[in-house]
Amino acid sequence: MSEIQTTLGALVNAEPVLMRLSDLRLPAKSAYHLAKLCKLVLAEVQHFHTERERIVKTLGEERPPTPDEAAQNGGTPVTEVTPENRGEFFRQLQELAAVDVAIAWKPLALEALAAVDVSADEVNVLGALLEE
Repeated sequence: MSEIQTTLGALVNAEPVLMRLSDLRLPAKSAYHLAKLCKLVLAEVQHFHTERERIVKTLGEERPPTPDEAAQNGGTPVTEVTPENRGEFFRQLQELAAVDVAIAWKPLALEALAAVDVSADEVNVLGALLEE
């Protein structure tokens, strides 16, 4: 079996494109391959989101929500990175995004997406998750 070599940051960037593609109608074999790839990518991306949340809590302070935030989250306080910690926050996020990731699955064949509307930007974002 092939393995996809990439970074956590690349997977975070690819996640929205994969989710959009997973909503499209593909032939059964391609749909299965994409579903399996999505499952593996989402498991890795969850680590990024968990760590990002931990970093925000470590470098941030709680504040009252804005009216829009209150409407979205029911009025619970919002944790925001403080201005003096933003440089450290971005440094830690870059470090996290640079973590090497190996996914034990073959990249999706570009031809599997021939029947759907995919932009050049989306192809670039998918990067190592696609093969010709």
